[in-house]
Amino acid sequence: IKSFPHLFMAHLKGGLTEDQTKLINSLQDAVNKVTKRVDQMSSITNILVGRYSFAIEKLDLASTIAVEVKNLTQLVEEKGLAINFNPEMFREASVLADKYAVGELLTELLKNAIEFTSHGSVSVDVVASTDKDLVAKPEKDEEARYWVVKVIDTGTGIPYEVQNLLFTPFIQEGGALNRDQVRGGLGLGLYYAKLLVERQDGNIWFETEKGEGSTFYFSLPKA
Repeated sequence: IKSFPHLFMAHLKGGLTEDQTKLINSLQDAVNKVTKRVDQMSSITNILVGRYSFAIEKLDLASTIAVEVKNLTQLVEEKGLAINFNPEMFREASVLADKYAVGELLTELLKNAIEFTSHGSVSVDVVASTDKDLVAKPEKDEEARYWVVKVIDTGTGIPYEVQNLLFTPFIQEGGALNRDQVRGGLGLGLYYAKLLVERQDGNIWFETEKGEGSTFYFSLPKA
């Protein structure tokens, strides 16, 4: 399935018209989304049954965030948004975590923030904490046990009726409760994010105000 658009183009004689190019691009986007869903469901299953192997190492958090932010720059620009993160401010932020899993976690939260933000910006901040369940600023640097990443958007906020269900399967940030309401996804992204962070001795939570935006937090152990 993934190779079909490329095969189609390879066997098509002559150049593509504008409409044909749009069709092929749409088809490729759809294939990529389906592939992503399948991979995500496979990862969730492997985590739940204990077959997902986390390669815990000392990880430069600022560089990892910077890579994921850069990967989403085009998507942000297409929506006319700004994305704010300055890695130079967080060079001392190192965590004990799996690089791939943290990348997946950041991608889920950033894409959600972008999807549900129609104007304004998405920002990423990093703060030290003594607690993995909240932002508890240490009095001394050596008292910090966790780094907490904050993904902040100026989007729609999260409806009250789904806030307590947000990290369960098939619930979406915008309030979708079933597959007929889902906007291009299965509502597994935040559930997947929760599994990823909790299996690395961290936690994930959020604050939101409808119409004012949301802030998602996740904590990881300090290296």
